[in-house]
Amino acid sequence: DGQSTISGCQFDGMTLGEYLNSVWEGRAVLGKNCEAFGQFPVLIKFIDAKDPLSIQVHPSDEYALRVEGEYGKTEMWYVVDCDEGATLLYGFKHEITKEEFARRIADNTLLEVTNAVPVKKGDVFFIKSGTLHAIGKGILIAEIQQNSNTTYRVYDYGRVGKDGKPRELHVEKAKEVTNLVPPK
Repeated sequence: DGQSTISGCQFDGMTLGEYLNSVWEGRAVLGKNCEAFGQFPVLIKFIDAKDPLSIQVHPSDEYALRVEGEYGKTEMWYVVDCDEGATLLYGFKHEITKEEFARRIADNTLLEVTNAVPVKKGDVFFIKSGTLHAIGKGILIAEIQQNSNTTYRVYDYGRVGKDGKPRELHVEKAKEVTNLVPPK
């Protein structure tokens, strides 16, 4: 939700949005494939996970546009660094049904069927929309993703929000969009 700021040139100090709205070429500098998007279509984050992050899934563009009114999300992770023995979650060990998926979320046994993948510095993962995923403890990643906030959380390690209550899970929507087979 924050704008990148340009540094070290004639546009020093401008946000990317200000630059796109002020230069002679305007949004045309992004190329013709960006014309369909109301906002810059790529988001890059650095995520330093000191604890395991929530298990989540993102919908496809088609589903997200229909249900959420914004694009879905596919992302790519580059492991910048990690602790020895660190793992991330990437899909399932074996195929499960929607009913088993919902049951395992409800009874806190989802981790029994998820695919924990050991990581090392330099690893790259393509997280296609519909793939269940989570960044594990002790991993620093560069995340390159579609610029979308549509995320369906299904497991959160018992965390609570600022209100002291468990953070919201999005089980029904996740059931509709999650690919319930091992990643290829």
